[in-house]
Amino acid sequence: MKLEPGRIIGARYRIDQLIGEGSGAEVYKVWDLQRSVYLALKLLRIELSQDPTLFNQFHEEALALSRLQHPHIVRFYELVQKDGLIYYLMDFVDGTTLRRKLQYKSEPFGSEKVLTIIRPVCGALHYAHSQGIIHCDVKPENILINQQGGIYLSDFGIAQR
Repeated sequence: MKLEPGRIIGARYRIDQLIGEGSGAEVYKVWDLQRSVYLALKLLRIELSQDPTLFNQFHEEALALSRLQHPHIVRFYELVQKDGLIYYLMDFVDGTTLRRKLQYKSEPFGSEKVLTIIRPVCGALHYAHSQGIIHCDVKPENILINQQGGIYLSDFGIAQR
């Protein structure tokens, strides 16, 4: 079940649009009515929320992300279980994924461009490892690039803790 744009959840977050989905969760761009800022909301699929194993995995993902405060890791805000929904909130990165950048690139990136992407990703991974978390799913879809060229590692869903 997809959440409709305009719907208010948690008496605070207005659904703006669906921005991604996987087998277990959907990610929405939401407007935080209290802070007047866009956030990303990762929602455990409603049909899966009653499965204790999937709930625990989702909870562990949120917990792992909450421990990671790094300039190149998407920032976590809170885990919410309310009105039959289970979701967590994180920074909304206004931009694209590395996958999309690569798809629309007519020629390979030069070495300088590669380094501007790989350095922050390696820094984020090194930090996560120092906190006892191994990402396990580093791929172009999980590397976000904002409008100013900032690089962010996302999706710690299958991370090892």
